[in-house]
Amino acid sequence: TFTVDDAQYVLTFAIMLAVALIITELVRNIRQQAAAQAALEVEAETERIRSALLASISHDLRTPLAVMAGASSSLAESGERLSPAEKLDTFARGLDRLERDFGRWQVPWGEVNRFQRNDSAIVQTFDDSRPSIPVPFSSARWGSLASFGAHAWPGTRRWYGTSGNSFVAVVEFGPRVRAWAVTAGGESGHPESPHFNDEAQRYASGDLRPVYFYAEDLAGHVERSYHPGGR
Repeated sequence: TFTVDDAQYVLTFAIMLAVALIITELVRNIRQQAAAQAALEVEAETERIRSALLASISHDLRTPLAVMAGASSSLAESGERLSPAEKLDTFARGLDRLERDFGRWQVPWGEVNRFQRNDSAIVQTFDDSRPSIPVPFSSARWGSLASFGAHAWPGTRRWYGTSGNSFVAVVEFGPRVRAWAVTAGGESGHPESPHFNDEAQRYASGDLRPVYFYAEDLAGHVERSYHPGGR
């Protein structure tokens, strides 16, 4: 049995115990602050590396990557909130819409996802009865490059794209620059021009054309030469 006869010893023991508890609490707080500071430093370094990586790649790739990060987080959060029954209902409604719009649910993506350029208007009026081209790409939010953002429009069952990469290019740097590119639709904004929609099929199939970078590259490919202002 532990006994203390002198009250002074009791007081001394109580003070020492209180000091020990205070020191323990201070040490715990210091360790927590150090851990929090270390976590902040790791987060800052991770963000710095991420920023450096994104800055080192092309805009065409950086845009889908940024959107993919946000979209994947949103999908993960939405998936956690949906019950199995809600997920099944979403899937069933998707099948019902395909059967309603196309007569079956086994529909090729290209039958739904289309490119159509009818006139020079900035906002097109899309029409399922007019010619269009199947496009294999999807929106950049799903990681597609080239990106092709499409949806249904008033009076259409097909989806027509209006956003994404207006052009795609591959450039090889060296003693002599070589490049291949394609433009969505065509170079001209005039419907009467043969170059209004002549690259649409190239764009949809990924058939990039050579870029005539040097003057000698233009030989045999010039339709007309003129001086600006002297036409």
